[in-house]
Amino acid sequence: MAGRGRGRGRGLLASKALAPGSAGDAEAKLSGVESPVSQSKKDTRSEEAFVDLEIQLGRLSSESDVTEDELQNVESLTNAAAASAEDMQKIARMIYTKCQSDRDFAKAAAMLCDRLSNIEKEGVKFRNCVLGIVQADYKGRDELRKKSRKHFIGFMAFLCQVFGTMRLINGEVMQPLVGPIFDCLEMVLEEEDIDGDECDCLSTQLQSVGRELQDNGEERMQQLIFIVRQKIIDEKTQPRVRCVLLEVLECYLRRWQTAPNEVTRFYLDTLMDILAGLVV
Repeated sequence: MAGRGRGRGRGLLASKALAPGSAGDAEAKLSGVESPVSQSKKDTRSEEAFVDLEIQLGRLSSESDVTEDELQNVESLTNAAAASAEDMQKIARMIYTKCQSDRDFAKAAAMLCDRLSNIEKEGVKFRNCVLGIVQADYKGRDELRKKSRKHFIGFMAFLCQVFGTMRLINGEVMQPLVGPIFDCLEMVLEEEDIDGDECDCLSTQLQSVGRELQDNGEERMQQLIFIVRQKIIDEKTQPRVRCVLLEVLECYLRRWQTAPNEVTRFYLDTLMDILAGLVV
Protein backbone atom coordinates (compact mmCIF):
# COMPACT_ATOMS: atom_id res chain seq x y z
CA MET A 1 0.00 0.00 0.00
CA ALA A 2 1.53 3.28 -1.03
CA GLY A 3 2.37 5.81 1.69
CA ARG A 4 3.44 9.44 1.60
CA GLY A 5 6.69 10.39 3.33
CA ARG A 6 6.61 13.37 5.70
CA GLY A 7 9.33 15.86 6.51
CA ARG A 8 11.27 18.17 4.24
CA GLY A 9 10.74 16.12 1.05
CA ARG A 10 8.73 17.45 -1.85
CA GLY A 11 5.91 14.87 -1.77
CA LEU A 12 8.10 11.90 -2.76
CA LEU A 13 6.23 8.58 -2.75
CA ALA A 14 7.49 5.41 -1.14
CA SER A 15 6.60 2.11 -2.73
CA LYS A 16 6.06 0.51 0.71
CA ALA A 17 6.19 1.29 4.43
CA LEU A 18 9.78 1.64 5.55
CA ALA A 19 11.03 -0.43 8.46
CA PRO A 20 13.47 1.29 10.79
CA GLY A 21 17.03 0.39 9.94
CA SER A 22 16.12 -0.85 6.46
CA ALA A 23 17.88 0.30 3.30
CA GLY A 24 14.73 2.14 2.31
CA ASP A 25 14.66 3.94 5.66
CA ALA A 26 18.27 5.06 5.22
CA GLU A 27 17.53 6.22 1.67
CA ALA A 28 14.51 8.16 2.92
CA LYS A 29 16.62 9.93 5.52
CA LEU A 30 19.23 10.87 2.94
CA SER A 31 16.59 12.26 0.62
CA GLY A 32 14.95 14.24 3.40
CA VAL A 33 11.86 12.02 3.67
CA GLU A 34 10.97 10.79 7.14
CA SER A 35 9.34 7.39 7.52
CA PRO A 36 6.04 7.07 9.40
CA VAL A 37 7.76 4.85 11.97
CA SER A 38 10.49 7.44 12.63
CA GLN A 39 7.91 10.20 12.95
CA SER A 40 5.91 8.06 15.37
CA LYS A 41 8.97 7.58 17.54
CA LYS A 42 9.63 11.32 17.56
CA ASP A 43 6.02 12.03 18.53
CA THR A 44 6.23 9.52 21.36
CA ARG A 45 9.46 11.03 22.68
CA SER A 46 7.90 14.48 22.55
CA GLU A 47 4.82 13.33 24.47
CA GLU A 48 7.00 11.66 27.10
CA ALA A 49 9.04 14.85 27.46
CA PHE A 50 5.83 16.83 27.98
CA VAL A 51 4.80 14.48 30.79
CA ASP A 52 8.25 14.64 32.38
CA LEU A 53 8.21 18.43 32.11
CA GLU A 54 4.83 18.67 33.81
CA ILE A 55 6.10 16.43 36.62
CA GLN A 56 9.25 18.53 37.01
CA LEU A 57 7.26 21.77 37.19
CA GLY A 58 5.03 20.21 39.82
CA ARG A 59 8.06 19.42 41.96
CA LEU A 60 9.42 22.95 41.93
CA SER A 61 8.89 24.83 45.17
CA SER A 62 7.76 28.40 45.64
CA GLU A 63 9.78 28.61 48.84
CA SER A 64 13.16 29.12 47.15
CA ASP A 65 14.81 30.10 43.88
CA VAL A 66 15.15 27.51 41.15
CA THR A 67 18.55 25.80 41.20
CA GLU A 68 20.86 25.62 38.19
CA ASP A 69 20.26 21.86 37.90
CA GLU A 70 16.49 22.43 37.84
CA LEU A 71 16.86 25.14 35.19
CA GLN A 72 18.99 22.84 33.03
CA ASN A 73 16.50 20.00 33.43
CA VAL A 74 13.52 22.15 32.44
CA GLU A 75 15.47 23.59 29.49
CA SER A 76 16.39 20.12 28.26
CA LEU A 77 12.83 18.81 28.60
CA THR A 78 11.47 21.88 26.81
CA ASN A 79 13.82 21.37 23.88
CA ALA A 80 12.73 17.72 23.71
CA ALA A 81 9.01 18.44 24.04
CA ALA A 82 8.60 21.51 21.86
CA ALA A 83 8.49 20.73 18.15
CA SER A 84 6.41 23.77 17.21
CA ALA A 85 5.40 27.25 18.28
CA GLU A 86 2.14 25.76 19.54
CA ASP A 87 4.08 23.40 21.81
CA MET A 88 6.02 26.32 23.27
CA GLN A 89 2.76 28.15 23.89
CA LYS A 90 1.52 25.13 25.86
CA ILE A 91 4.71 25.05 27.95
CA ALA A 92 4.53 28.78 28.67
CA ARG A 93 0.91 28.30 29.71
CA MET A 94 1.89 25.42 32.03
CA ILE A 95 4.35 27.66 33.88
CA TYR A 96 1.91 30.55 34.05
CA THR A 97 -0.97 28.37 35.28
CA LYS A 98 1.14 27.14 38.17
CA CYS A 99 1.89 30.76 39.05
CA GLN A 100 -1.79 31.68 38.96
CA SER A 101 -2.51 28.94 41.49
CA ASP A 102 0.43 29.96 43.69
CA ARG A 103 1.52 33.61 43.48
CA ASP A 104 4.64 32.80 45.53
CA PHE A 105 5.84 30.78 42.52
CA ALA A 106 6.11 33.97 40.44
CA LYS A 107 9.84 34.47 41.00
CA ALA A 108 10.65 30.86 40.10
CA ALA A 109 8.33 31.07 37.08
CA ALA A 110 10.11 34.18 35.81
CA MET A 111 13.51 32.51 36.25
CA LEU A 112 12.30 29.56 34.16
CA CYS A 113 10.92 31.85 31.45
CA ASP A 114 14.18 33.79 31.36
CA ARG A 115 16.14 30.56 30.89
CA LEU A 116 13.85 29.39 28.09
CA SER A 117 13.37 32.82 26.51
CA ASN A 118 15.59 32.30 23.45
CA ILE A 119 14.37 28.82 22.50
CA GLU A 120 12.86 29.23 19.05
CA LYS A 121 10.50 27.05 17.03
CA GLU A 122 8.94 27.95 13.68
CA GLY A 123 10.38 31.46 13.95
CA VAL A 124 8.73 32.11 17.33
CA LYS A 125 10.79 32.55 20.50
CA PHE A 126 9.61 31.35 23.89
CA ARG A 127 9.84 34.95 25.12
CA ASN A 128 7.12 35.93 22.65
CA CYS A 129 4.85 33.17 23.94
CA VAL A 130 5.22 34.48 27.50
CA LEU A 131 4.60 38.07 26.47
CA GLY A 132 1.56 36.98 24.47
CA ILE A 133 0.01 35.36 27.55
CA VAL A 134 0.78 38.40 29.69
CA GLN A 135 -0.63 40.79 27.08
CA ALA A 136 -3.88 38.81 26.78
CA ASP A 137 -4.55 38.82 30.54
CA TYR A 138 -3.54 42.46 30.83
CA LYS A 139 -6.10 43.41 28.20
CA GLY A 140 -8.73 41.32 29.99
CA ARG A 141 -7.63 42.26 33.52
CA ASP A 142 -11.03 43.59 34.57
CA GLU A 143 -12.80 40.36 33.66
CA LEU A 144 -9.97 38.25 35.07
CA ARG A 145 -10.23 40.07 38.39
CA LYS A 146 -14.00 39.72 38.53
CA LYS A 147 -13.76 36.03 37.76
CA SER A 148 -10.99 35.19 40.23
CA ARG A 149 -9.07 37.49 42.56
CA LYS A 150 -6.62 34.66 43.17
CA HIS A 151 -5.80 34.34 39.47
CA PHE A 152 -5.55 38.12 39.09
CA ILE A 153 -3.04 38.24 41.96
CA GLY A 154 -1.06 35.43 40.32
CA PHE A 155 -1.08 37.35 37.06
CA MET A 156 0.08 40.57 38.75
CA ALA A 157 2.91 38.75 40.55
CA PHE A 158 3.99 37.00 37.33
CA LEU A 159 3.91 40.26 35.36
CA CYS A 160 6.12 42.01 37.92
CA GLN A 161 8.60 39.15 38.17
CA VAL A 162 8.89 38.76 34.41
CA PHE A 163 9.75 42.46 34.28
CA GLY A 164 12.29 42.13 37.08
CA THR A 165 13.92 38.90 35.88
CA MET A 166 13.69 38.54 32.10
CA ARG A 167 16.02 40.73 30.10
CA LEU A 168 16.53 41.58 26.47
CA ILE A 169 19.71 40.42 24.74
CA ASN A 170 21.40 43.73 25.61
CA GLY A 171 20.55 43.24 29.30
CA GLU A 172 17.86 45.93 29.42
CA VAL A 173 14.45 45.46 31.04
CA MET A 174 11.36 45.08 28.84
CA GLN A 175 10.18 48.68 28.87
CA PRO A 176 6.71 47.92 27.43
CA LEU A 177 5.81 46.13 30.67
CA VAL A 178 6.24 49.25 32.83
CA GLY A 179 2.91 50.86 31.97
CA PRO A 180 0.83 47.69 32.42
CA ILE A 181 2.42 47.04 35.83
CA PHE A 182 1.57 50.52 37.10
CA ASP A 183 -1.95 50.16 35.67
CA CYS A 184 -2.49 46.95 37.67
CA LEU A 185 -1.03 48.38 40.88
CA GLU A 186 -3.19 51.49 40.60
CA MET A 187 -6.23 49.29 39.95
CA VAL A 188 -5.68 47.67 43.36
CA LEU A 189 -5.31 51.02 45.15
CA GLU A 190 -8.25 52.74 43.46
CA GLU A 191 -10.82 50.52 45.14
CA GLU A 192 -12.59 52.17 48.05
CA ASP A 193 -12.25 48.99 50.11
CA ILE A 194 -8.82 47.66 49.13
CA ASP A 195 -8.53 43.87 49.06
CA GLY A 196 -6.01 42.76 51.69
CA ASP A 197 -4.51 39.94 49.63
CA GLU A 198 -4.10 42.18 46.58
CA CYS A 199 -2.45 44.81 48.77
CA ASP A 200 -0.05 42.20 50.18
CA CYS A 201 0.91 41.23 46.62
CA LEU A 202 1.38 44.89 45.69
CA SER A 203 3.73 45.38 48.63
CA THR A 204 5.72 42.21 47.92
CA GLN A 205 6.19 43.05 44.24
CA LEU A 206 7.13 46.68 44.84
CA GLN A 207 9.75 45.63 47.38
CA SER A 208 11.10 43.25 44.73
CA VAL A 209 11.02 45.37 41.54
CA GLY A 210 10.28 48.89 42.83
CA ARG A 211 13.73 50.23 41.99
CA GLU A 212 13.58 49.01 38.36
CA LEU A 213 10.05 50.34 38.00
CA GLN A 214 11.04 53.75 39.33
CA ASP A 215 14.15 53.90 37.13
CA ASN A 216 11.96 53.28 34.07
CA GLY A 217 8.87 55.22 35.15
CA GLU A 218 9.66 57.98 37.65
CA GLU A 219 6.49 59.96 36.99
CA ARG A 220 4.23 56.92 37.33
CA MET A 221 5.98 55.92 40.56
CA GLN A 222 5.41 59.36 42.07
CA GLN A 223 1.76 59.12 41.09
CA LEU A 224 1.49 55.66 42.68
CA ILE A 225 3.14 56.76 45.93
CA PHE A 226 0.79 59.75 46.11
CA ILE A 227 -2.16 57.33 46.02
CA VAL A 228 -0.46 55.14 48.65
CA ARG A 229 -0.09 58.14 50.97
CA GLN A 230 -3.72 59.17 50.43
CA LYS A 231 -4.88 55.68 51.38
CA ILE A 232 -2.73 55.64 54.52
CA ILE A 233 -4.20 58.86 55.89
CA ASP A 234 -7.77 57.95 54.89
CA GLU A 235 -9.51 56.82 58.10
CA LYS A 236 -11.75 54.51 56.04
CA THR A 237 -8.77 52.37 55.05
CA GLN A 238 -8.55 49.10 56.96
CA PRO A 239 -5.76 48.92 59.59
CA ARG A 240 -4.23 45.89 57.84
CA VAL A 241 -4.02 47.77 54.53
CA ARG A 242 -2.67 50.89 56.24
CA CYS A 243 0.14 48.87 57.83
CA VAL A 244 1.10 47.24 54.52
CA LEU A 245 1.02 50.55 52.63
CA LEU A 246 3.05 52.28 55.32
CA GLU A 247 5.78 49.70 54.76
CA VAL A 248 5.58 50.39 51.00
CA LEU A 249 5.96 54.12 51.62
CA GLU A 250 8.98 53.51 53.85
CA CYS A 251 10.55 51.27 51.19
CA TYR A 252 10.12 54.07 48.66
CA LEU A 253 11.75 56.60 51.02
CA ARG A 254 14.56 54.10 51.62
CA ARG A 255 15.02 53.97 47.83
CA TRP A 256 13.96 50.32 47.81
CA GLN A 257 16.95 49.10 49.80
CA THR A 258 16.43 46.03 51.99
CA ALA A 259 15.02 46.95 55.40
CA PRO A 260 16.98 46.24 58.59
CA ASN A 261 15.76 43.14 60.46
CA GLU A 262 14.24 45.15 63.31
CA VAL A 263 12.12 47.17 60.85
CA THR A 264 10.85 44.01 59.17
CA ARG A 265 10.02 42.50 62.57
CA PHE A 266 8.13 45.65 63.57
CA TYR A 267 5.82 45.48 60.55
CA LEU A 268 5.31 41.73 60.92
CA ASP A 269 4.48 42.05 64.63
CA THR A 270 2.14 44.98 64.00
CA LEU A 271 0.37 43.13 61.22
CA MET A 272 -0.05 40.06 63.42
CA ASP A 273 -1.54 42.23 66.17
CA ILE A 274 -3.96 43.74 63.67
CA LEU A 275 -5.04 40.35 62.38
CA ALA A 276 -5.48 39.14 65.96
CA GLY A 277 -7.77 42.09 66.68
CA LEU A 278 -5.39 43.78 69.11
CA VAL A 279 -5.12 46.89 66.96
CA VAL A 280 -8.13 48.72 65.51
